[in-house]
Amino acid sequence: MDAAPPPPGDLLGRTVLVTGANAGIGYWCAEQLSTRGARVLLGCRSPERARTAVTAIRSQVPGADLRVLTLDLGSLDSVARAAAEVDEKLDAVIGNAGVKAADRSARTSDGFDLMVGTNFLGHFALVAQLEPLLSPDVRVVAVGSIAHRFAHLDPDTLDDPWSGPSLRQYGRSKASLMAFAFELARRWSGSSRSAVCAHPGYAVDPLTPPRAGLTPVSGVIRALAAPTRVLVHRARTAARCRSCTRPRRPMWPAGTTGVLADCSSSAGRRHG
Repeated sequence: MDAAPPPPGDLLGRTVLVTGANAGIGYWCAEQLSTRGARVLLGCRSPERARTAVTAIRSQVPGADLRVLTLDLGSLDSVARAAAEVDEKLDAVIGNAGVKAADRSARTSDGFDLMVGTNFLGHFALVAQLEPLLSPDVRVVAVGSIAHRFAHLDPDTLDDPWSGPSLRQYGRSKASLMAFAFELARRWSGSSRSAVCAHPGYAVDPLTPPRAGLTPVSGVIRALAAPTRVLVHRARTAARCRSCTRPRRPMWPAGTTGVLADCSSSAGRRHG
C-alpha cells in the first residue's frame, strides 16, 4: 500500500539542484519539488528551454521558487562557471541530465566520449566543485539506468573508441555515474550525508499531463496509451529517488517515508 502523499510545503527551506530540469523526468522532478515548497535550481544547457520550463512550473505552482542555472555537462568550462554561480547551500543534487544516444565519433568540448563525458564526468565535476556548498546532510541522487547491466567498466579504457550498439556505451556511462554514487556513499558513511542511485523505470510521455512548451503529445496518442496507465501507475518520476526523503535525519520532515517528489501522474519521458 502506498504511503499518503506528502503535504504541500513540507520541503520549505530546502534547496535542490536538478540537472536536465527542462524536460522529461527532470522537469517533473522540478515541478513536484516546487509543489512541496522546495527552492529548485534548474540546471539546463539551454536558457531558453529552461525559461519555458519555469513558465510551465509556475502555471501549476504560482510563486514557485525557481532559479535557472546555465549548465552544459559536456563542457567542463560550463560546469565550472555554473558551480561558481551557485552561492547558496544545497540540500540535494539530482544528477538527471544525460545523452541517451550518440555517434561513436561524438565528443564533448573537452574531447571526451560524449556519453561518458556528459553523463558521468560532467556530474562528477559538478558535485566536486559544489562540495563546499553541500549541506551537512545533503543527498546526492545519481539517476542510473538498467542499461548498466550491459556495461563492463575498466577505468583505463573508459574513454577509448567503442564499438557495438550505442545502448552499450550509454550503459557504461550510467554505470560510471552509479559507481561514483556508490563511492560517495562509502566516503560519506558515518556522516549525515548520503548518495543514492535511482533507476527511473519505464515512463511514457503520453501518460503525462500536458504542459505548455514541453513536447506535445496528440490526443490520439494519449487515447491509445491510456490503457497502459494501469501498468505504469506506480512508475513515478522521482519515486526512483525514494530514499532521498527517508526520515533518517532531522533536515527532512518527520514522518516522511516517500520520495523527493510524488509524481503519480507525472512519469516523464522514457528514460531506461
